[in-house]
Amino acid sequence: MESWFDAYWERHARHMAEFNRIMLLPLQPPGIEIVLAASRSRAVGDRFISAFDDPAGYFPWMSDMDAARRFIAQRTGRPWLWTAARARLAAGAAQAAYKLGLRGVTKAPPVYRGS
Repeated sequence: MESWFDAYWERHARHMAEFNRIMLLPLQPPGIEIVLAASRSRAVGDRFISAFDDPAGYFPWMSDMDAARRFIAQRTGRPWLWTAARARLAAGAAQAAYKLGLRGVTKAPPVYRGS
């Protein structure tokens, strides 16, 4: 029984627990880079979402900055810094537009209450 659990832990549970820890605590720099890159690159975003099925796919790039940068560069075909700069500029522009009253907060669609 212990050997079965050890194998399960190594293949699945360890990665699920680590991914939950990363996402529930304040996001660390590698996670921030990945989320920012996903906001500007569909290739990064698609891979981020597809790894929900198998959290082992998030590692090492969600926990290691060098791996995150390599992942971003590989998925985008550009230096990671290019994507990081674009993402930060887009976020800053959106925040400035909101503060200046040029863009309002998007309202959520109405909640479906059934027929």
